[in-house]
Amino acid sequence: MIGKNPSPEGGTWAYVLVGPDGEEIARDSGLVRPSDFPPLLWISNNLTELLAITKALYALPMGWKGEVRSDSKVAVTVFRGWQGKAKQHTPKWVPATLAVSARVALETRTPRFTLLDGHPSAAQLAAGVGKRGNPVCKWNVLADRLCGEAKPAPMASSAYGKADINVFRGR
Repeated sequence: MIGKNPSPEGGTWAYVLVGPDGEEIARDSGLVRPSDFPPLLWISNNLTELLAITKALYALPMGWKGEVRSDSKVAVTVFRGWQGKAKQHTPKWVPATLAVSARVALETRTPRFTLLDGHPSAAQLAAGVGKRGNPVCKWNVLADRLCGEAKPAPMASSAYGKADINVFRGR
């Protein structure tokens, strides 16, 4: 986040789309502020993670099927719940506009969600497995970096939270 979590100033998000051949095909990142989701007074790391996944899904064509990888357990759990037969309720902290947008993206695309371990060491990245036993990958590391680059210049010395996602295109 920009400052503490949750932040009244906002947070950053990023995604990287990866093709079936393992090459990057697109990326995007940005800043989200509470004013983007009135009447919110703060932005949480969990909200930025949901926003990153939603934006990534909309960057993919309708009818897309493939894997979405994220190091956010909360975001992966929420999206899996929205996909399920029971259509899990939306958490109270998710703005209605974001929830509706995410659910529409899920109706027109078929993602499989994979939880990654975040912030891997070089050795974990080389092995492909993080400290909790989940997969890790270079695209998630890139998304972390993009989040850092998306924070506003005046905040350059402050701590920031990040939201990241990497999507592997299906065939």
